[in-house]
Amino acid sequence: MFKQVFYSVQEAADFLNIPAREVIRYVRTERLPICFIYEGDLFDVVIERPGNDTIRANGKTPFSGTLKSLLPPENDRSLLASAVEIIEVFSQRFRMENGRTFGCRLPTQENHGGPIIPGWRVTGDANFLEVPADEWLIHREDIDGAPTAPAPVVPDDGARGASTSPPKSLVAWQASRSGAPEVPTAADSPTADKTCERLPDDKQGKAATLKQEQKAPIGIPKGQILSVDWPIPPGAPPLQKIIDNLPKWVEEACTKVGRVGKGPDGSHLWNPAILAACLATKTSQKQWTAGKGALTSCLRRSFPDYLEQWEEAAKSL
Repeated sequence: MFKQVFYSVQEAADFLNIPAREVIRYVRTERLPICFIYEGDLFDVVIERPGNDTIRANGKTPFSGTLKSLLPPENDRSLLASAVEIIEVFSQRFRMENGRTFGCRLPTQENHGGPIIPGWRVTGDANFLEVPADEWLIHREDIDGAPTAPAPVVPDDGARGASTSPPKSLVAWQASRSGAPEVPTAADSPTADKTCERLPDDKQGKAATLKQEQKAPIGIPKGQILSVDWPIPPGAPPLQKIIDNLPKWVEEACTKVGRVGKGPDGSHLWNPAILAACLATKTSQKQWTAGKGALTSCLRRSFPDYLEQWEEAAKSL
């Protein structure tokens, strides 16, 4: 299967030996599309087949894979993704809820997933999902300007090899800003092989030393919260009702953004770690509690980016 070729912001910065902020500035100046890994529900999915024939999926579509935002980021810190295009599917997904099946078979190059079939296009709505800059993915062709020959590779030491020349268009952009001459690349050679380099599509490049509060988004959409089986004890109201009614004891877990009623996924963002702490705490309004062990398992399985934040909060509960 053809692997999509992406750089994270930090990988592009390391590759070019420039600060990550310069990569972000280039991406925003050139209005390059931002891709990102997402697992959750998409809405209003439309499949466009060759010949302008379209198929519309009913309801929400469970998804796991790579998305491309159709609008560029508005600031250097995060992207608020709404209209998106599906680039690659990690696995075909369906879900049963209340006797209904949600999901549709996406047109991928393999039965179980993979890139979208050439000539087809699949779009949807991520409902204002916040994607922090350290999770942005930039397609190789977007920073090269066009597919070029692989640059010479230094023999690796067990890790991915490092190219000796940076993507051409980024170097040209830097040169135009500084007045320095453009540095030639291996692709300038008339004998250069024009085969596009293919790199692993892993999610490396995040700094493991960052605090969880810093690297996790401020929250995720309601639909993604409700797609998980939370350990709500018998006799407690369902989580759907808690989130819809927004009682005072759970307000701390909610960040109010967007416009009320925008899309079926709601307009607010929810922090799973803080939500877990609210569920595990007794208040004058709520006498029941969810088990801390079950909540830990839930976050470890479904929201690993928030696990450290929850474990720190759980120490004081």
